[in-house]
Amino acid sequence: MDIGRLTATLAVQNRGFVEANRAMQNLQKTTLQAVNIINNRLDALEGQVGALTGKLTAMGQASASANRMIGDSTAAGVGKATASFDTLSSKMHQAAMGLRSFGWLATTVFTLPIAAAGKTVLKSYSEFEYSMMKIVGLVGIARSEIEQWSVSVKEMSKSIGRSPLELADALYYVTSSGYKTAAALGVVEQSAKAAAAGLGETQDIADLVTSVMNAYGQGNISVAKTLDVLTAAVREGKGEASQYAKVLGSVVPFAAQLGVTFDEVSGAVASMTLSGASAANAATYLRNIFMKLLKPAKQSEDALRAMGSSTAELRNMLGEQGLMPTLIKIRELTNTYGEDMLGKVIPNIRAMLAELMLTGKNLEYNQQVMESVTNSNMDLAKAYQAVYDVTKNRLNRANAELKSSLIDLGESLKETIIPILENLAK
Repeated sequence: MDIGRLTATLAVQNRGFVEANRAMQNLQKTTLQAVNIINNRLDALEGQVGALTGKLTAMGQASASANRMIGDSTAAGVGKATASFDTLSSKMHQAAMGLRSFGWLATTVFTLPIAAAGKTVLKSYSEFEYSMMKIVGLVGIARSEIEQWSVSVKEMSKSIGRSPLELADALYYVTSSGYKTAAALGVVEQSAKAAAAGLGETQDIADLVTSVMNAYGQGNISVAKTLDVLTAAVREGKGEASQYAKVLGSVVPFAAQLGVTFDEVSGAVASMTLSGASAANAATYLRNIFMKLLKPAKQSEDALRAMGSSTAELRNMLGEQGLMPTLIKIRELTNTYGEDMLGKVIPNIRAMLAELMLTGKNLEYNQQVMESVTNSNMDLAKAYQAVYDVTKNRLNRANAELKSSLIDLGESLKETIIPILENLAK
C-alpha cells in the first residue's frame, strides 16, 4: 500500500495542526511520566521487599539460638520459611527489573521515534504552509490561488533542486513587490535556476530581479535579461558570486533615475572587483558617484562651471551616451584643468574611487568587461545547464523531492494525527 492510499485510509477529520502537534508532545510527556511513576513504585516495592528480607534474615539468625531450645525440627521449618522469602524477594526483584526494561524499551523504541518523526513531518508542512499563507494575509492574494501555487512550488522544487520552503519565501518577496499574478511563479523559477547555478539564494536573486524591473519598468527589461546580466557580471568579475545579487539592488534606484542601464551598473561593479574592491564596496562607490551627480555640492558645480561644464550636462550624458563616456569626460576635464579639480568635482572619496578605478590604467579592459556584460545572452541558461547533472545538484533535487513528500505527508497527518493519538492514549 502506497503512502497516498495509507493516508487516505487513515484520514478521518481535520482538527488543525497546532492541536495535533500539541497532542503529540503531550503523548510523549504522558508516557515518560507514566514510566517514571512505575519506576518510583518499583523503588518503593523493592524497599519493602528489602526490609522484609532483612527481618527474615534476623529471624534466621535468631533461629540458631532458638535451635538449642526448640529442637531441630522447628529450626528446619523456620529455615525453609526464610529460604522461601529469599526466593520471593529474588523473583520480585527480577520482575521489577523486567518492568524497568520494558518501560525503557517502550520509550526508546516506540514513543520517542514516533514523536520525533511526527514532529519532523509536521514541522516541514507547517513552515511551508506558513510561508504560503503569509502571501494570503500580507499580500492579499486569494487563498484558492495560493493553494494552486503551492502545488506548482513543490513541483518546481523537485525539478530544480531548491527546497519548497526556500521557494515559498522567495515567492513572498516577489508578490510583495507587486507581482500578484502567476507571473510571480516565473520570477521565482528563473531565480531558483540562478541559485542552482551558484549565484546565491533564491530569495536574494528574486529580490534583485523585482528591484530591477520595478526601477526600470517591467516593459523595459525582462527577467531573463536581468539574470543574464547578473550571470555575466559574476563571470567577468571577481569575488563571491552570491554577493552580486545582494548589493546590486542598492545601486539600481539611483542608476535608473539617471538613465544608467542595469548592464552598465553590473559591468561597472564587476570591473571594480578586478581592481581589488569587493562587490559590496564597488556598489557603494558607484552609488556615491550617482548621488553626487543627482545632488551636487556647490563646490562641484563651481568647479565644473570653471571647466566649461555642469552637472546637468553630465546627467544628460549619462542618459544619452552611457556611464563610461560620462566618467571619461570627467577624467578628461580634470586632466586638462589639473588633478586637484577632480577632488572638487567629486569631493566624496568613495565616489572618487569609482572614477579612478573605472577610468584609470585598466580603462580599456574595463570597457571590454562592460561590453561583454551588456551583450550577455542566454548566459543563465548556459550556466544552469553546466551544473545541472553535477552530484551536488542531483543530491539537491533528491533532497527537494523528499522535502516535498514530507510536506504532503504532513498535510495528511494534520487530519489524522489527533484521532490516532487519542486511540494511543486510551
